[in-house]
Amino acid sequence: RFANVGDPRRRDRVKSTFEHGIDSPFVFNGIAAYEKAFKDMAKELDGGGLWLLGDQFSLADINMMPFVNRLSYLGLWDIWIDNRAQVQEWWERAKQRPSFIAGIIDHFKPGEESEMQESGLKIRDQLAARYQSYLEQFPNNWGADLKFELYYFSIRIVCSNFLMEKVPSPLPEMVLS
Repeated sequence: RFANVGDPRRRDRVKSTFEHGIDSPFVFNGIAAYEKAFKDMAKELDGGGLWLLGDQFSLADINMMPFVNRLSYLGLWDIWIDNRAQVQEWWERAKQRPSFIAGIIDHFKPGEESEMQESGLKIRDQLAARYQSYLEQFPNNWGADLKFELYYFSIRIVCSNFLMEKVPSPLPEMVLS
């Protein structure tokens, strides 16, 4: 069943989540990663900018949109953002972008959205309980996966450098529409 997953780490993750579902340690790491991401997003957006790096839409926004979209379609995203109005507002802006609609929304086949919603409903209560358990164990988010933090931090540095130093402003609208 898992022989077609070439990367051993990915195979372990897929196998664990298949066999253990919400109780997989990889799910707990995912919860930590999402919490860290949404916490950082809220902090950045608290500064008053419309987007993650200020007033200009950037690769940081593009990077987060598919993850948020999947959680949204699964009906799970509010688990993380109920008390983060600025992240909710960011998502309302992000999902209206023509490039997002053309690149993601328009590619869904009939029935895929409802299928994802049904799948999310099956795990919602368990996932919410696991999220609460995470918050109780790591109230200051110290349990976030260091590898994810380094990855997320490096993406932010790359995006910041790319936007601030390497590319004339504004970025071509065809890239960031």
